[in-house]
Amino acid sequence: ADMMSTKAFTLVSAVEWELLAGDKERVHIECVECCGKNLYVGTSDCVVYHFLLEERALPTGTATFSATKQLHRHLG
Repeated sequence: ADMMSTKAFTLVSAVEWELLAGDKERVHIECVECCGKNLYVGTSDCVVYHFLLEERALPTGTATFSATKQLHRHLG
């Protein structure tokens, strides 16, 4: 029997690493949550970042994303 392959998601870059880590070393992403155009990223240094996502369709049929940092809150 043939196995049908389905592609549910395409991985795209939405946020530049420098917006999260800046010049800090050893910071990594712990969690990600998205609700509509709002993207929330939690990092290992106890900070939650809020980004506003903007999607633009390209003529090739794919999409590109840009993120604007809104707020961040230190929780530690």
